[in-house]
Amino acid sequence: MPGWVEYAHAEGATAVGLAEQPDAPKGGVVVFKVDDMDAARQELTRRGVQFDGPTEEIPGVVRLAKFRDPSGNLLQLAQPLVPA
Repeated sequence: MPGWVEYAHAEGATAVGLAEQPDAPKGGVVVFKVDDMDAARQELTRRGVQFDGPTEEIPGVVRLAKFRDPSGNLLQLAQPLVPA
């Protein structure tokens, strides 16, 4: 995907991804990969997590949902839509 690069030492391992987004705030975001965005959101909401808006989708690529930890740090769920 243009503007995205991901590094991992092995298939399915923890990865570090970098996105080119000129209008994005400085810093990083911890992203948790999920297999089912709707189920993950439902479970986290049940546990008291408040999401920063609806799930966003880059068609055929990824679904994303942002939320914050109790200290205000931005976190994100990502459900890849690209076949492995």
